[in-house]
Amino acid sequence: MLHLLTRGFAPVTRRPDGGLECLAPRWRNPASGQWLPGVVLPAELQEALAGEVLAEAMRM
Repeated sequence: MLHLLTRGFAPVTRRPDGGLECLAPRWRNPASGQWLPGVVLPAELQEALAGEVLAEAMRM
């Protein structure tokens, strides 16, 4: 079991196609003003975490 505390997830929202999404935390680089990912994960881990977040949101 993995416990991971993150701050800054956007709320779970409904996409125009009817699906759900939850965006990972992002931060704004003060020098460039560019928004960058706060967490960079391999695709398979990102998909697994997204699935868990969305499954938990559906239970609420």
